[in-house]
Amino acid sequence: MDQDDRREWRSRMQSSRSTLSLLCVAPTVSLANDVAKALYRLTPDSAEAQEAAAEAAFQKLVWQLRKELGSPQLDS
Repeated sequence: MDQDDRREWRSRMQSSRSTLSLLCVAPTVSLANDVAKALYRLTPDSAEAQEAAAEAAFQKLVWQLRKELGSPQLDS
């Protein structure tokens, strides 16, 4: 990923985080911030543990978003 790609990625992520801040409850916003921090720390040389932590943070965010939106997938 070159610098232009990184700037675009950061811009999109910030826009998404702003949207979540406006529309979602505090725990969801906090989880989105956790995902952003975890992704920001990743590099092509990141250890598997860092990658797993980022993936886990993302999965927690998705679960929280589904919960907040009342997803029927949580009932199964």
